[in-house]
Amino acid sequence: MVNPRQLSLGYAAIYGAVGALGPWLGYVLIRQGHAAGDIAIWLTLMPATAVFAGPLWAWIADRYHLGTRILQVTTVAATLLVFGLTVPLPALILAPVLIGLGVSRSGMGLVLDAFTLRSLETGLSGFDEMTLPGVDEAVDETARKQAVRAALAIPSPDRLLVIAQA
Repeated sequence: MVNPRQLSLGYAAIYGAVGALGPWLGYVLIRQGHAAGDIAIWLTLMPATAVFAGPLWAWIADRYHLGTRILQVTTVAATLLVFGLTVPLPALILAPVLIGLGVSRSGMGLVLDAFTLRSLETGLSGFDEMTLPGVDEAVDETARKQAVRAALAIPSPDRLLVIAQA
């Protein structure tokens, strides 16, 4: 079972660092002597890479059950890459560092989200006690899918929990 405090600390550390240090990255790169146009292109590499890396991390975690290992490796990689940004780097090295940072950051957030859902499913918040009306009575897979769609279409205070469970 995942400790909720560890999850909270993980989220706070990762997203706090990104939120606090991210806006300063362009300034640091300008101070290192890079051109503003080049910096704009480089800073688009991280989110663009994360768009493709996120689904890849999800596939690896689901296929090979390596969620914990992915979290460990991507956390270490992101930490090392961020420290790499503290020294002036030539453009040919800086671009791969930023791409690597985008790849590693996408894995950290994705796996932490999966850990959060798994911890909720183990009963830390009663999330696992929710049931979707009509799903248990369905006789086949098609009827089950229709019952899930019907449950998702009903506006209720628990709608987000129902969607997350589905």
